Amino acid sequence: QDAPPAGYAAFNALLAQHPAVTALVVMNERAIPGVMQAIAERDWRIPDDFSLVSIVSSARVAEMMVPPLTTLEPPSSELGRLGVELLIQQLETEVQEAPQELLPCRLVPRRSSGPCPQHRRAEPSQ
Repeated sequence: QDAPPAGYAAFNALLAQHPAVTALVVMNERAIPGVMQAIAERDWRIPDDFSLVSIVSSARVAEMMVPPLTTLEPPSSELGRLGVELLIQQLETEVQEAPQELLPCRLVPRRSSGPCPQHRRAEPSQ
């Protein structure tokens, strides 16, 4: 599926089931424009009415969004190094089961996240 429309649809489905949600962490950064469109159509402001955080591969994209996105940034070089090591290990030992590694992401606060709102403006009438 095309990511922005899928993000838009997923956000609307989430809010239909859980209308009290005030924040979202998005794994697919390509879906962010659709999520932001759905938020804007409700006349909500980021981060005043809804906080948005993205797990990104490109900090530049996050900085270019309006407002700039708060992100969780994975350690790219460490991921690459581990990937190569595991691939070599599998080729040399024929081990097919890869160990699981948990690597911490770095939180980069920008302007798309804030405190949980005490109240939020109602959605526009449909």
